[in-house]
Amino acid sequence: MKEVRKKILTGVLSMVYFCVSAMAQQIPDWENPKLTGINNEPPHASFLPYPDEASALKNEWTGTPYSILLNGTWKIRMADNPDSRIPDFYKASYDVSSWDDIQIPATFEVHGYSYPIYVNQPYEFEHLMKPDPPHVPTNYNPVFMLRREFEVPSNWQGRQIFLRFNAVKSFFYAYVNGTQIGLGKDGKTPVEFNITKFIKPGKNTLAVEVFRWSDGTYLECQDMWRMSGINRDVFICSTPDVRIRDFFVNGDLVDDYVNGEFRVVVDLQNMSMKDAGCRSFSRVLGIAMTTLPDAGCWMLDYLNLGMPGNLFSENRCQ
Repeated sequence: MKEVRKKILTGVLSMVYFCVSAMAQQIPDWENPKLTGINNEPPHASFLPYPDEASALKNEWTGTPYSILLNGTWKIRMADNPDSRIPDFYKASYDVSSWDDIQIPATFEVHGYSYPIYVNQPYEFEHLMKPDPPHVPTNYNPVFMLRREFEVPSNWQGRQIFLRFNAVKSFFYAYVNGTQIGLGKDGKTPVEFNITKFIKPGKNTLAVEVFRWSDGTYLECQDMWRMSGINRDVFICSTPDVRIRDFFVNGDLVDDYVNGEFRVVVDLQNMSMKDAGCRSFSRVLGIAMTTLPDAGCWMLDYLNLGMPGNLFSENRCQ
């Protein structure tokens, strides 16, 4: 009898487990608060790779051969909801020549796709459904499908290649050459993907699906126009396998606030299989420091700007 009960209990628990698993698998990505991105590179300071020190010191974003801006003319079509999306539109074999043209960056609603909404504290889709986090409207939640082609220079061969969206609102999938490379849900912060393994010689196809509303929309309830789009630059860039992934610049006053200490912390990444001082995929911190004399006086001069009577002046800075 105990054995029979044990088998029944095991069967019931198994059914519950599979039902819960099935329900979890059915949660759409755009309504899953636990999912903020897939295959996103960790955030880092904004900078580009340059071929030499001289060009880097000029700090011109268009002055490097290792970055290509993907702004400009894209093809676009809108579906009223996720279920109405066009299957396989992201594949090069799908003909989008009859689609509309749009200049990216763009806010889609001001180009006639869907409609702008202005509200203060209410959620922008309350005319469609009662707010129920993390769910968003299903019958009308526009999905904007976009495509364009790009070519990778031959001198990028053997290097890492990254695709960066500086702002997409509010949720998007990205595809390269027919393969989904990931998703992003941070509407006003950059999202970056490593697309090295998806690139091929010659023409490459980039496709994006932008959803107007997602669970992240519940975090955006403020006094503003509620619109969606690819609102900032899109570009690809190339780095060597061993690269500066990130850096941090910090300053402080020392020696009784007289001198300054300037510190740069560099985050190095080795993405090759060779030993370059750090193991593959590991990160090593290098620290460079220097002392700036009389930095305390510079700070006082800054504080004195606009202050009558040099409120912060001190004799030692005369």
